[in-house]
Amino acid sequence: AWSLTVHEGVAYVADGDAGIVSISIKDKKAPFVLGSAATGGTARDIRYNDGLLFVAVGTAGVDVFDVSNPSEPTLLDNFPTGGFTSRVAVHLPYISASSWDRLHVLKWDGARLNLYGYKNTGGRVMAVGSPGGDIVYSAEWEVMRVFQITEIAEPDIDVSTRMLDFGRVEVGTNKTLALDVENNGGSDLHIRDIAFAHDDFTTMTTDLTLPPYSKKTLNVIYTPSGNPVAGSMILFTDDPDEEHIFIRMAGNNGGEVQEGEPAPNFELPIIANGSGTLSLEELRGRVVVLALFASW
Repeated sequence: AWSLTVHEGVAYVADGDAGIVSISIKDKKAPFVLGSAATGGTARDIRYNDGLLFVAVGTAGVDVFDVSNPSEPTLLDNFPTGGFTSRVAVHLPYISASSWDRLHVLKWDGARLNLYGYKNTGGRVMAVGSPGGDIVYSAEWEVMRVFQITEIAEPDIDVSTRMLDFGRVEVGTNKTLALDVENNGGSDLHIRDIAFAHDDFTTMTTDLTLPPYSKKTLNVIYTPSGNPVAGSMILFTDDPDEEHIFIRMAGNNGGEVQEGEPAPNFELPIIANGSGTLSLEELRGRVVVLALFASW
């Protein structure tokens, strides 16, 4: 169980892989299960509002259930955020969701969840909260941000990612990755200049104008000159609250495992379900999943 919310003697529990569970707690000494329902993903957070449950369901996004009858929770809709949604805040008609690399704001129209807006902040959005109305608090890895949900008359930039990792690229060749740039404001957005902290990265576009509510794609090219590189791509804009957008860049990172690379052989002692040792060589030709667990 990851989270719960209580309404009129019923506790609604976000019960991980088991979905949601409604529990009668009217008799505090004898709680009992009223009903349950499967969720689209791992139930991580749950909020009640006016006969509805809004549930953060991990990689599946956000579910909404009708619990007018707590014994029979009924799924009404799901919105896939595209990230790992771990927390929700309900301030109807809005539902805010923390989805790892984005803050999503959804709007409930009485039948469906619809995307109202989002912000890729560049930080890991771990939790959200709202006192009501149009204010949303975004708790991130190192900072907390405060957002207002409103129609924006000025230009408003957003980007599809704050990190472009090119993996390993042979010297003498190049690789191109796409960066989507959006204008979610009501005025033209002008990107006046694009700069890179390292000469191995470039783009054919140096300035760009986006009409209101439009999206364009920037193709970023990595041509390695040798050693691993990391740096930033900087977009200079006329967005009044984001005049500089930093996109982290990386290429030929020596420590990263790449698809298609041969795995080095290893030998480990068997500590359960057997004895002796196990080597990767013994498993050649079979699919192997190696899971590494470490504390924070």
